[in-house]
Amino acid sequence: MTDARYMVPWSQTLGGSRLRSWVRHPAVAAVLLSGPALEDAIACRALTASIGAEIPPDGLPLFVAVDPHCATSTLRSPDPRHLALDLAAGGEDFDVTLKVLSWARPLAEMGIDMVLSPRFDRSQSPLDEPELAARLVASWTEALVAAGIVACAGPFDENCIGGPSPFGAAISRGLEAVFVDHDASAESIVRLRQWAPDLLIVASAAQDALQAQGSVRSSADLIPFSTEMPEEEIDSILETATSIDPDRSNLIDSLRQDWLT
Repeated sequence: MTDARYMVPWSQTLGGSRLRSWVRHPAVAAVLLSGPALEDAIACRALTASIGAEIPPDGLPLFVAVDPHCATSTLRSPDPRHLALDLAAGGEDFDVTLKVLSWARPLAEMGIDMVLSPRFDRSQSPLDEPELAARLVASWTEALVAAGIVACAGPFDENCIGGPSPFGAAISRGLEAVFVDHDASAESIVRLRQWAPDLLIVASAAQDALQAQGSVRSSADLIPFSTEMPEEEIDSILETATSIDPDRSNLIDSLRQDWLT
């Protein structure tokens, strides 16, 4: 089976030996943190350092990621819709950048280098206005890049290609990745690659092995495992991840090289 790279979960309930075996696996490119340890900046920094210590001398560092949408109150991001309402009322893009930057800088100090945000619902007003959504994502991305964090915006859907796109302006500000929802079609992923071939495509977190091996996930560059996914299923998938698609692995490995070394 040909695989993308994987993002493995870490929580305080996970045994250290299992985590060590995961982060040393050549198909693993990132770790998704969750749990109470993220409430304490010192403990989180120690945790991210311990993950880095597990990487073999000849290996690339792993991205350490958080999902603010599922995070604790300490790490939860500003509300994208509230910031969009500020923009719609005449607010400046720079104000959005400053608000997001004040949230992102402490994350970077804790050793976080990838954030699965901004996550926004384009069916909600005013985010249903493409130009305003584009301003929000671009300003948000600019803040994360300034903090030294990779932004992963989304969700991507069919309406994001052709005409005003919420991601177009953000790419020029340093957007490196987008995530796609479970119901994104394989055809839409192909179109996304044609439109922006250098964007890293991140799948929604897989709840089980069936989702991880689905058709959409077979088109993604990075596949996160949910913290609710049974550890034995993660073990099983990694055991069979013996063939890595060179095109997809080159993209994420280049990103790891640029941002983490």
